[in-house]
Amino acid sequence: MNPLGDNWVAKLRTLPAVLGILTIPVMYGTNRLAFSRIAGLMAAVVMAVSPFAVYLSQEARHYTLPMVLISLSLWILLQIQKDIFHRKKLNIGVWLAWVGVHTISLYVHYFCILALIPVTGTLVLIMWWYRQKIFQPIRVWLGLILANLGIAIAFLP
Repeated sequence: MNPLGDNWVAKLRTLPAVLGILTIPVMYGTNRLAFSRIAGLMAAVVMAVSPFAVYLSQEARHYTLPMVLISLSLWILLQIQKDIFHRKKLNIGVWLAWVGVHTISLYVHYFCILALIPVTGTLVLIMWWYRQKIFQPIRVWLGLILANLGIAIAFLP
């Protein structure tokens, strides 16, 4: 007798399918923040019918969780960029979300370092190129250093 029951394949594929579905609103939010509501809807539709995303969501493997986390990482990067250019203060919650998402993603899959490095590099380049337009650049640099230090410390165990 199988301990998972008769429908064990469906049970194994449920979590990746749910995470694949969760990627759709994350892509909507990312593109809405970056561009517009219409771009968010178009990105959500493309993500929903993307053959590769559908394929990954059908696999009984953990590939959809890094997909969700990397999408969240891009959303957080855009929010940090928006905070840097349009607000008078930095949102600590966004920086803590940055640390949390990247720490979890590194524990989920080592290849997520391939997302952390470019996202951090993009933020560094944005801060370097637009250094005259950034409000309180010392705080932004300190936030970036502390966030990446927090990721490194959290990933040490």
